[in-house]
Amino acid sequence: MLGYDTAMVRRLCIIGAIILAAVAGLSVVCAVYILHIARSFGIQWSLIPTIVSHPSTLLVQDNAKTNILILGIAGGDHEGKNLTDSMTLFSLGATASESARVSIPRDMWSDTLQDKVNSAFYYGELMELGSGLQLTRGVVGGILGIPVHYALTVDFSQFSEIIDAVGGIRVEVGTSFTDTKYPIAGKENDECEGDPTYSCRYQTVVFTQGKEIMDGSRALEYVRSRHSDGDTGTDFSRGIRQQEVISALVGQLKHPASWFRFITGGQVLDIARSFIQGDMRAEEIAAVGVWIARNGYANIRVVTVEDMLKVSEDFQQRYILLPKMTKIQFQKELQQRLFLK
Repeated sequence: MLGYDTAMVRRLCIIGAIILAAVAGLSVVCAVYILHIARSFGIQWSLIPTIVSHPSTLLVQDNAKTNILILGIAGGDHEGKNLTDSMTLFSLGATASESARVSIPRDMWSDTLQDKVNSAFYYGELMELGSGLQLTRGVVGGILGIPVHYALTVDFSQFSEIIDAVGGIRVEVGTSFTDTKYPIAGKENDECEGDPTYSCRYQTVVFTQGKEIMDGSRALEYVRSRHSDGDTGTDFSRGIRQQEVISALVGQLKHPASWFRFITGGQVLDIARSFIQGDMRAEEIAAVGVWIARNGYANIRVVTVEDMLKVSEDFQQRYILLPKMTKIQFQKELQQRLFLK
């Protein structure tokens, strides 16, 4: 094509394909994601019609449900980088009303590990590099009594980059809180000139109820804070905040400005590739993206296990959470809430 910018022609072809997909009944945002992910991740073009029309057929299922575990790990180079900060299970059915998501408290006890469930990824990686996801899937599946078909890790040490790359997010802060012991990155081992309280290692973060525009670092503070007073300092509250941020990020990705970023530059996907790892093929991730675009992330039912757990201590006198009932009763009740049996 003498006289034409090849890259520009390619982008125009992509825009044309997006328009055709939209005319065919697919949302514009969904078309942007599928076509750009296909180009960037090497998805076979022959799979795109199936991804668009029947995404669930590309996913492993049991009883018409696909169960996906999302793990938020601390990341970075500090001690405990492979401990799981957050764990959320998504059980996706044909529609949002047949689907659910549940936050799994990091302090839940695992009989298999004889440790908290948030250590599963760490132990898996310790045994063999790359085995963390497999062990975590098995451990969580054993606790919940359901198969976990896929698992993905989100590296919180790079979490802020993806939010900055999409231009920040608008978060609805549900409850005001103050955390006076939020850790300062890089000062984890600072001796603070002999200060016995190690106050130089921490900073104070404050959040006020209502809407707030957050950049990446502010959003990271919001989801990782765990030393505020009262209920806002619990794992359950952190789980809620993490869901709020995910909802806000999904909402931002639906904004036309985000579509432009996907089309004109690879920054967002480059960051995504670096901070999201898992055992799903690219076409399976794309299929989940179509499902979310059609059904809406916010429409997925939220299930809680808070009322099913009690506080206890392990053999090292550490804070842990145990079911208030027998294991079988816990699993049956959870499955009823997830699957509306």
